Amino acid sequence: PWANRWGPGGELGIEGGIPIYTFGKYRAGKKAAVAGITAAEYERDRTLARVVFDVRRAYFGTQLSLDLQAMITEGRDTLRTAVAKLRIRLEADDPRVKQTDYWRLTSPLSPIVSRDSEALRLEASARAALEILSGIAPAVVPECPLEAVQSEVIELGDHIDRALASRPEVHQLQAARSARDANLVVKRAGYLPDIVLALRASFARTPGITDIQNPYVIDRGNFAGAFAGLIAQWKLDFGGTHARVKAAKAEIESLKAKTSEAEQGIEIEVTALYEALQDAKRRLGSWTRSEKETRKWFVSAGQGYEVGTTSARQLVDAIEAYFSARSKRLMATAEYNLAIAGLEKATNVPMVSEKGWRPVDCEE
Repeated sequence: PWANRWGPGGELGIEGGIPIYTFGKYRAGKKAAVAGITAAEYERDRTLARVVFDVRRAYFGTQLSLDLQAMITEGRDTLRTAVAKLRIRLEADDPRVKQTDYWRLTSPLSPIVSRDSEALRLEASARAALEILSGIAPAVVPECPLEAVQSEVIELGDHIDRALASRPEVHQLQAARSARDANLVVKRAGYLPDIVLALRASFARTPGITDIQNPYVIDRGNFAGAFAGLIAQWKLDFGGTHARVKAAKAEIESLKAKTSEAEQGIEIEVTALYEALQDAKRRLGSWTRSEKETRKWFVSAGQGYEVGTTSARQLVDAIEAYFSARSKRLMATAEYNLAIAGLEKATNVPMVSEKGWRPVDCEE
């Protein structure tokens, strides 16, 4: 009472509740949490697939640059040898050679030096990327010729089916749909109360007030007790609950549209990669045949130039044809391997065995 003497007092209390029945809120919340963990795990798989593809791209880029450098060195040495011999014949006033032959042989040297510079730039950038992505420095690439990897050959429709069944993005969307469905259950359950087992214990002491022991008098200043009971927590905001239910339904419809869009995007991506693979495969076969044919021409022209039966023009034409076909075959091989790596990433299904990505019969 106001008339009593005022003084310090204190109370210590603890209270809580254990949900007994929540009309689906608890189970739906747990389902949403599990869906969030699942989505995070698939994001990890997605990141790993992207890193693997980037490592393979850097690896094949490094290998391609080394093969191009070896090819350029061979072509440059062949030309320089022919130029040196022609200079000797010119200085000896050989009537079978002309000054124009000398210019014709030396003219391709500058483009060759330029191509060598491009190959060196490709090696530097690809090797740096390989070291950063793999964490291995220096990145050592085996001294092996660039060859096409052997992969499983299946139809485009099978690749698309694999992608739709295995892509981490698809599983993430499925997990998101599960979370949205659980959220809708929670929002709908807002119309109903939560049945809770409530527990409370408190202890109060006020030294300035007499501790009354009469059980029929409530002493708020000096008190000790514990309570338990069933309670119903009910939010009577039915208008707000209705709006939240509508918003949850709209989120589900939006996710359905995004899922459909993602599936169409995956189909387009896989189709583009598949066609890129087929294109690289056709070009690889064509340039492989061209390389073999122009190699014979190159060898024949070189031998003919040695004995004087082939002109400088014919030698230059043979060199340009052979090394052009060889460089295009190397680039088609790298593109073919990258297309397979890209298709593996797009479908999330291995197309090449683990050993198939390693050079065959080549010491590292």
